[in-house]
Amino acid sequence: TLKLGAVLFDFNKALLKPAALTILSNWFTNEEMNRLDSIRIEGHTDSVGTDIRNKTLSTQRSESVKSWLQQHGLSP
Repeated sequence: TLKLGAVLFDFNKALLKPAALTILSNWFTNEEMNRLDSIRIEGHTDSVGTDIRNKTLSTQRSESVKSWLQQHGLSP
């Protein structure tokens, strides 16, 4: 099990920051992804904003990571 911890986003945004892209690039290569049997992605927010907005933002953040993984060789 590999737990990456925080993949960073700007406040109230779902676009991966350059530091996040570096983290993902360092940990996931096409060869490594072929050996994975599952991936769990969680998107988190802080307590600022409404529950509805934070739920939407957390989903968008998870989708950003999922999209990056798929663009770099992970099969859906």
